[in-house]
Amino acid sequence: LLAPGEQAVLRRLSVFAGSFHLDAALAVVAAGEVDESAALDALFALVDKSMLQIVRLEPPRYRLLETTRLFAAQRLAQSGEGAATLDRHCRSMAQVAVEVERSLWQMADRPWLHRHLADSDDLQSALEYAVANRDAVSGAALAAAGAALDQVRGNMQGRRKRLAAAAALLPSAQGAARATLLELFSSAYASTADDCGVSRVDAARELVELRRQLGDPQRLYQALGRRALVAAMSGDRPTAEQAMAEGRRLERSDW
Repeated sequence: LLAPGEQAVLRRLSVFAGSFHLDAALAVVAAGEVDESAALDALFALVDKSMLQIVRLEPPRYRLLETTRLFAAQRLAQSGEGAATLDRHCRSMAQVAVEVERSLWQMADRPWLHRHLADSDDLQSALEYAVANRDAVSGAALAAAGAALDQVRGNMQGRRKRLAAAAALLPSAQGAARATLLELFSSAYASTADDCGVSRVDAARELVELRRQLGDPQRLYQALGRRALVAAMSGDRPTAEQAMAEGRRLERSDW
């Protein structure tokens, strides 16, 4: 009984595993015969018809009931546009992931979690899609955001799965994407890194070298801290002290 544009939008929304904000929804559903304006009208129409729920107002987030999502997912599969919609979802969540990581430097933990924790399920599903499609750029951002959310909330249950995904992406990753993946293997909680065939010590060393080449002092500062910690944990005190000393020379109070 929905209008054709509303049907298309409802089908495409089924790729979201959890709740989502408006910008992410528009990035996924506005395509082909449904431009952004039509997508926005359809989204509000679906809310009015109780097909789409508002689950939070500040900032606003939306979700489908699970039964509605499953029905819409069946229609998406039948439409032949599933792959294109999943690709847009992956790229949209990669943009969310960039903001998740960036805002971690700017916000206290509690409001940061309030803003971003609800995206966890979609960050994970998008990461799995990125790995399957060897999209190292999107996958690196998604893995880093998921790791940051788990670390801040103190839930490390998904770390082995995330490290395995990062290890699968590492051979095809270059530049900033490779550095982002190396951060996962050189972090304090990456006790399972060696199980994935990646040495924490080697990852921390390469990470610092890459960050030097990329010329971002803030990221280099972070990499030096990781190298110092990994070196200290492995008993290499001179390397740890050298990395800490260089980090102190870079450090700025607004970080």
